[in-house]
Amino acid sequence: MIEIYGEDGTQTDKITGDEFEYDQKSGIASAQGPVEMILTRPPGPTGAGKKIDGSHTATGAVGDSGQVQVKTSGVTFDRNTGVVTTDQRVDFSMAKGYGSAVGASYDSQRGYLTLVQAWS
Repeated sequence: MIEIYGEDGTQTDKITGDEFEYDQKSGIASAQGPVEMILTRPPGPTGAGKKIDGSHTATGAVGDSGQVQVKTSGVTFDRNTGVVTTDQRVDFSMAKGYGSAVGASYDSQRGYLTLVQAWS
């Protein structure tokens, strides 16, 4: 399990999986198997569903709870940047909807989930 905390010390995100490998020198954690994430909207202005170049959607403040649940696999987490990435299928859900994509990145410092391409 990887828990990500905000500057004020409160937990903001949680990443769970059966097996992670962590390289302490590089700060990179990876999981090849199934991974579930609970991503929480960071405090600040609300503004969700921003379109990026017409095909990618970044999601910050979504749903009533401000949480997005994500199921995927093949995840890499860079402790230095706070970015989580995968090139695998991503299923996500929130209070006001759900969807799927292939590939995603999550910037835990900014609270943005970026979907790479639509699932077909």
